[in-house]
Amino acid sequence: MFVPGNYVRAVRNTTTLYDMDYVDNQDGTVTDQSTGLMWSKSDSGKRMNWVEALEYADNATLAGHSDWRLPNAKELQSLVDYEKVDFPAINTNFFEVTPSQFESQQDSYYFWTSSTQGDFKHTAVYVTFAQAWSKKNSDATEYFDWHGAGAQRSDPKSGSPSDYELASEMASDYISIDNWVRLVRDAK
Repeated sequence: MFVPGNYVRAVRNTTTLYDMDYVDNQDGTVTDQSTGLMWSKSDSGKRMNWVEALEYADNATLAGHSDWRLPNAKELQSLVDYEKVDFPAINTNFFEVTPSQFESQQDSYYFWTSSTQGDFKHTAVYVTFAQAWSKKNSDATEYFDWHGAGAQRSDPKSGSPSDYELASEMASDYISIDNWVRLVRDAK
């Protein structure tokens, strides 16, 4: 079997994913000076489908600002704290978290992004701040944290999870559809 090689790009300098420069604005928002983004300190407080999440962001007014939006996948990924050894994988010194346990797929801490998943226009990307649940195949009954905190996966934008269950011999992701939201805006 032929396995093609991969290309490597070498870079010099020191950099880290962990150079966030958070400022608590004391008004329900946090600014990351390293990215120029302002975030809602609290999550949405409840789960919602993607269409509801867009509406929630569009109607949000916080700290005198009304230009809140869903973050794109790259922006949301910047909040993942990969150095944490417990859940949630976000800096809880600055960000508030609604759930108090992260033990099963029902506790999934998935956050919607504004990013539609490629050619699959009925799905949108989420980023997980706890486990990223999958099972061995569609016949299996037990879910495992196969992808880990910070994983980017996708969910259908609306509907019922049972509408989207597919037969698969490969891993089958947990379908939530109702996910969390953390608002963002450009700090300017």
